[in-house]
Amino acid sequence: MTSSELANRFSNYADAVVAFSILNALAFMQALGEEDIRAGINEAPSSALLIGLVLSAVFYTLLVCIFRYAELKLRREAAESSTPRVERYQRYFQVARITVIWMTNGIVVLLYLRVV
Repeated sequence: MTSSELANRFSNYADAVVAFSILNALAFMQALGEEDIRAGINEAPSSALLIGLVLSAVFYTLLVCIFRYAELKLRREAAESSTPRVERYQRYFQVARITVIWMTNGIVVLLYLRVV
């Protein structure tokens, strides 16, 4: 496996973390729609749930940043030359990944606060 192939793999892993974050948020939203599950969630301390949601977003963000760092390091080692335009778009993708993580978790928090 070349450095370039491994860098592409790390990029795919970052995308997978974002997808998992979205699926996790959708599952929690689905759970909030179920009456019996919502009753069980309401019994738990709301601060614990909110802290858990924020910590999961922090964890996903850290993973995405670690994968991005590894990707950049491998691309530099492979001496791949990229144009400033490509680098700018890669930064945009990174910001978009992190934004999606926080937006999905933010929506879950707002929905939870509305239901509780």
